[in-house]
Amino acid sequence: MELGWWRRDEEHGKHQVHLRIFGGKLVWRRQKKRFSPWEPYVNPDDEDWERALELAENRLQRRLTTKDVVDMIRRRETH
Repeated sequence: MELGWWRRDEEHGKHQVHLRIFGGKLVWRRQKKRFSPWEPYVNPDDEDWERALELAENRLQRRLTTKDVVDMIRRRETH
């Protein structure tokens, strides 16, 4: 499953945040512009975790993901 959203902050400006959940791992990446390369997003802040949890819970209600995935995000497991 993949989650993504646009975000703006003072340090990085406008960028897209992307969270991929696959094989029991959470992989965070970000991209500054549409055609620029994706780079690892090493330290997602509380706002990113909350947004990811909100999007995952919305998908859970629509049966597009499982409770296990939501629980992984809630526990902030990054492996």
